[in-house]
Amino acid sequence: FCLHAWDEFASVSVEILAGIYITSLETARELVQQGDASDRSFLTVVGYCGWSDGQLQAELGRGSLWTAAAFDRRTLREEFRRAAAPTRSQRAATASLDDGVALWRRLYSMMGQDS
Repeated sequence: FCLHAWDEFASVSVEILAGIYITSLETARELVQQGDASDRSFLTVVGYCGWSDGQLQAELGRGSLWTAAAFDRRTLREEFRRAAAPTRSQRAATASLDDGVALWRRLYSMMGQDS
């Protein structure tokens, strides 16, 4: 699936937080191919985690691998939009692939966590 912060695509997305949306990879691809969005308009997320009743709470309580954090929607919107804005070197490149690492490093840094 793909995350984004573009109200223009709300009709083909599901709003999961105010101003933060989720859409399918197929829909994101169509928007890019039609010229309505760029490949940097979306953060593609691959994978799935699922827990049984109480399992996640138990893992968080043990201090397992998970870090829980609350972010306000304004921070997430700003970070998604920053990730979508190409840098000078990316504009000059013929092709680029951003794996989202910079976004996650900034978010972890805001929490005081090492990246």
